[in-house]
Amino acid sequence: MDLVAVEEILPYKNTFSFNLYNYSEKIDLNKELVCNIKVIIKELEEKYKDKFENEAIVLVYGLKSSLDDEIKEIVLDELVEYNFKKENIEIFYKS
Repeated sequence: MDLVAVEEILPYKNTFSFNLYNYSEKIDLNKELVCNIKVIIKELEEKYKDKFENEAIVLVYGLKSSLDDEIKEIVLDELVEYNFKKENIEIFYKS
């Protein structure tokens, strides 16, 4: 499934929100919404950065089936500055 992410700006540090839509030539924001995800960054204290890696928790709202790989790819693409690895991204589904 090809997805495109549209970020919702949030006032919180280390928290990001994205609406995920089916990718097509023309995206209808009213009909193509797949789900909403919230990404919470578990950023390390400075003294631990050489021993551990940053992690992320992803909360997925409104999705009936699992899209773990696609969601992890979106987090990796959208939040490059955190240098995540796929195995450091936890996904939780909430209907």
